[in-house]
Amino acid sequence: MKKRFSLFNDTDNEPISIGLARLVKFLQPHILFFQINSQKNMRYQRKRDLEVFSEYYRYDHIVFEANQPNWKNKILFIQNKNSNCTKIKEIDRLFVEETEDNYLLDKYTDVEYLVKTSNNIRNFSLISLPENLFFQIQPYELEPDNELYKIIQYYE
Repeated sequence: MKKRFSLFNDTDNEPISIGLARLVKFLQPHILFFQINSQKNMRYQRKRDLEVFSEYYRYDHIVFEANQPNWKNKILFIQNKNSNCTKIKEIDRLFVEETEDNYLLDKYTDVEYLVKTSNNIRNFSLISLPENLFFQIQPYELEPDNELYKIIQYYE
């Protein structure tokens, strides 16, 4: 009998905590993280984009990462709205719900970044960010049945 292989850990059904980060004023990602890096002792670096596929488009979401060596913690900032959209298939129907804009969390279009930590911390005030750039980060729980949960787990 063959063993069943699963890409995801079926036994790990615990929700993960992410933070919803809103900017005080809009800044391009490279400018934002340059300012964060110049003000704080952590260094955020751009990583491979998170790719989300739909029937007609591929959406790229920018990802920045920093490490907190004293906590052995990795922090990811994932852009909620896609930065790039590539058509992968011609639209062959008259009414299609897909657009060139994609939000990882559709209900939170005012959120610029999703914050994910490797230690799954729930108190995002422990992440030292400049107060003049961000509002307070709002905690948010992702359940295992959520598609974004699976996308983030796969990205890590």
